[in-house]
Amino acid sequence: MAKDGKRFEAKVEKLIEKQKLLLPNSTIVIGVSGGVDSVALLHFLHRYAEKYQWQLVVAHVNHMFRGEESKADYLFVEALCSELGVTFEGTAIDVPAEIAHSKQNSQQVARNCRYQFYRKIMQKHQAGYLALAHHLDDLAETMLMNLTRGILLPKKIGMPVTRPFASGALVRPFLHVEKSEIDQYCSHQGFIYREDSSNQKSTYTRNRFRQRILPFLKEENVLVLEHFADFMTQVHEEDALLQQMAQEIFDQIHFVHTHHEVSFEITSLVSLDKPLQRRILPLILNYLYNVERFVASHAHLEALMQLIEQDHPSGAIDLSDQVQVVRSFQWLYFLDKNQQKQPFEITLQIPGTTHLPSGDTIVAEISTESSRLQDDCHQLIVSAEELPLKVRNKRDGDRIFLERIAGSKQLKKIFREQLVPLHLRDEWPVVVNGHEQIIWVPQLEKCDNMKSTNEQMYVHLKYITKVQLGAKGI
Repeated sequence: MAKDGKRFEAKVEKLIEKQKLLLPNSTIVIGVSGGVDSVALLHFLHRYAEKYQWQLVVAHVNHMFRGEESKADYLFVEALCSELGVTFEGTAIDVPAEIAHSKQNSQQVARNCRYQFYRKIMQKHQAGYLALAHHLDDLAETMLMNLTRGILLPKKIGMPVTRPFASGALVRPFLHVEKSEIDQYCSHQGFIYREDSSNQKSTYTRNRFRQRILPFLKEENVLVLEHFADFMTQVHEEDALLQQMAQEIFDQIHFVHTHHEVSFEITSLVSLDKPLQRRILPLILNYLYNVERFVASHAHLEALMQLIEQDHPSGAIDLSDQVQVVRSFQWLYFLDKNQQKQPFEITLQIPGTTHLPSGDTIVAEISTESSRLQDDCHQLIVSAEELPLKVRNKRDGDRIFLERIAGSKQLKKIFREQLVPLHLRDEWPVVVNGHEQIIWVPQLEKCDNMKSTNEQMYVHLKYITKVQLGAKGI
């Protein structure tokens, strides 16, 4: 082996051992496209497989972008694996058709298809690792692209040398070596590889950064890629500390779930410094929307932070076509915009339990007592002469008679005084008697002249909900 080849391999092996990227006696799936980088990675891992007792499996995806050229790549990788005695797993995926169906970015769709196949192969071979050939130039390109797009979170800016993937880990053994070092390694060793013609197309964002931006930066400073690597290392180390602090705070947040929304009090966030807020909010979004529903951009986070910190007690922002965030006093609500709220009117089951569209319930019991009741608005006792009872959503112009003020009061005024969030008011349940008079607004207000001294039977109503109204609103 040429001296340069030994130096290159020693550099990569040092990273593997220092970071504990690939443990001995492991099964490793290698993503191999047939290009110079992935072919170099395959040869490197094959050369060290005996030393570390690695079992290698190559995964190749024909994305069907380039017709016969893509087929030739497939056959090349398959033949190379046969020559090396490495297990080959290949597939062809009609990515152009997937793009047409999803109408998403072509590179992102291709990546999703490819990684889905990697997961499948890892599971099939019970592999602990997926090894990819990303290098230092890729890291710099990714950082610049994401900064340009407005993605400022440390974990989203670049790419880590390892991260959890499927049932194991995704590792990048070449991440601290430059593209030129890989090219020289392949040249000195005489490795044969395929050239992907699409790498020269300026229609792809990454290619434009690769062809125009990086060469300029290298001319300005030959050590620029090393500086990128040092910067990312420092950022990730400091972010890890802040992330740990953010996780501890996040674990203390109590989320209230209903049928179409999730809410929590923001008092635990408003006093925090912005660096912690920026890390807690993505944790909340990941928790609510199963991690990959959308990537929180800098604009998303700044809008959320402004909503939390503003002096006005209410406001709303759209995070996506599906998600709206509403602030009402000290509560933040995450709403599904596609959830349609329908008017309802239900006859109460007496005795029995009546389930409301919100998921809350009204429990009705027959009683001979007229006064075994706490003085709150979660319960009500009515005489039999008020039957039948119905529960419906609030309607425009609704009023309730209150004996203490010797008159009626508009429900919209009650909502305003009780700090009920705007998005909850139109679907708020109200209970009406047989004369269509409102006798109870659960949690908020109730008529206080419902009991008749001549009655021998009463109905005891109790409202049960996950959310209780407090002094500062729901």
